[in-house]
Amino acid sequence: MLGDWIFKSRLRIIAFGLLIPVIPLLLLAGTIYVTFADDVGRILIDKTRLIANNSTTSVEAGLDREIAAVQMFATRPHLNSMILKGDLEGMKMHLRILVEHWDAIDRVSILSPRGLQIANYPFVPETIGMDFSHRDHFVAVTRDLAPFVSEFFLRATEPRRYVFVISAPIMQDGQLIGILTVQPKDDYFARVLHGSTPPVGHIIIVDRNGYLVHSSLHPRGTTQPENLSHLPVVQKVIRGLRGVAETIDTETGEAVWTSYQPIGKFGWGVLVDIPTRIALAPLFTIQRSLLAVVLVLLAMGGYTGYRWALMVDREKEHAHHLQQTAAELRKKSITLAETNAHTEVLNKQLVAASAAKSSFLANMSHELRTPMNSIIGFSQILEDGYAGELPEKQKEYVGYVSSSANHLLSLINDVLDLSKVEAGRMELDVSTFRVREALESGTNQMMGQCQAQSIRLSLDISPEADIEIEADERKFRQIFLNLLSNAVKFTPSGGTVTVSAHLARSRSADPVAPMCLEVAVTDTGIGIKQEDLGKLFGAFTQLESPYVKQYEGTGLGLAITKKFLELHGGMIWVNSEYGQGSTFTFAIPVKGA
Repeated sequence: MLGDWIFKSRLRIIAFGLLIPVIPLLLLAGTIYVTFADDVGRILIDKTRLIANNSTTSVEAGLDREIAAVQMFATRPHLNSMILKGDLEGMKMHLRILVEHWDAIDRVSILSPRGLQIANYPFVPETIGMDFSHRDHFVAVTRDLAPFVSEFFLRATEPRRYVFVISAPIMQDGQLIGILTVQPKDDYFARVLHGSTPPVGHIIIVDRNGYLVHSSLHPRGTTQPENLSHLPVVQKVIRGLRGVAETIDTETGEAVWTSYQPIGKFGWGVLVDIPTRIALAPLFTIQRSLLAVVLVLLAMGGYTGYRWALMVDREKEHAHHLQQTAAELRKKSITLAETNAHTEVLNKQLVAASAAKSSFLANMSHELRTPMNSIIGFSQILEDGYAGELPEKQKEYVGYVSSSANHLLSLINDVLDLSKVEAGRMELDVSTFRVREALESGTNQMMGQCQAQSIRLSLDISPEADIEIEADERKFRQIFLNLLSNAVKFTPSGGTVTVSAHLARSRSADPVAPMCLEVAVTDTGIGIKQEDLGKLFGAFTQLESPYVKQYEGTGLGLAITKKFLELHGGMIWVNSEYGQGSTFTFAIPVKGA
């Protein structure tokens, strides 16, 4: 028995239970599909017919509008007068006005009653005098003395393309004195059909011979029109028939619904193609949705039992995993505590080592200054001849000793200052002094070196910065002189160094930050590479290679400058472009500003 066979297995029971809701759902899906297919087909036919009707109306209205405009222009008395006089320049002027004020027109010309071209614009001299009496528009206008829309033809002027013309007679006292012909632009049909083209699918226009003259896929037209007269829908539309048929799109190769409709008295036809897949898309969507529901039901029913069977095992495994994780966390906590204790010991050792280093450097620098001052003093005595005149060679050597001793003393002083700051033993000797005097003193001190190197040095202090400030004047002067001497040192002969000072709000994140004195030293020197900017303010740091060293220095000036500014609560920053120059700016808070 079937029932016995089903109930022998749990899996068979689950499968049979799932089929009970699935089978009616599949029958319902089939019914919906068949019903909707007919309705969607009718809707698509009506839609393509409506688009074709709107497109035909748009083309007819556009052509009627252009015919009326051509006919009106052909009645201008001044144009008639120019034609009768044979005034080529006058005719060209009128034709230019027509083209410039009629956005849809590409070219316009005038034919004589014998069919010879007597004027055109844009002017093409090659076609003046050309015989157009064989053209259908000339024959029709001279016969009926009424406007006419021509067949499509390949025009004689560049750029060569497939065109049609709208012609109208030019009459004077009941006599034909000329024919005005107008060629629309290559995107004429795209303009006329603007808003009619469906978002999916396209519109094509064929002439009375079945040639493709416009496609919304190629709105600029073509120089080689395609002959579509072999297609059944094209044969019907050029015979004046209208309708809807299921065909294959010649441009895309896909199945489409094609609505065809003639364009009234002009003998042209409009065809609107909408892909069949668009019409059936809602059905496919419904079909896929129903199939997805069936699959979800099957999956949920089959998987639910399996999930419950595995749930207990998962919970056991999860509990075991949590126990293991807790044990590992306890081990890591112990290890982390040991690491933190070890790190704390190392930090204390580093602090002690740093303090010992700073103390050692401070003491050594202090002890070295005394003998260095002695060497400098005795070298100066020998150089000045107080101990007896020396030969020139010995004077030269003593000068080397004095110069080297002064350089070494400067290094010792820098090391001593840096060590005092790092050891926390550097104190500020705050006093009140004028900013202008301090800056002018520094620039005057460097003026001789600038003149020797042909460097232009200028100082610009804004009126609000010409004040007195409270700071350590000696350290302020040293900060400024460090930056100024660096600027001069790294600026080539003929360059410029500019110093400017003004008041500005502090750059700190504090919303009520105090005003600061900002002093900027700008040079046109060698500049600094972007990757080297972060190294500037480190102790004993020089950016150039020691093997190509060109500029003398200890590498401590900017480090000391930064430390001195930090003691004042100030800051320093730099903007530089390699090979173009640099601007070093420092800021010191100004009380009461």
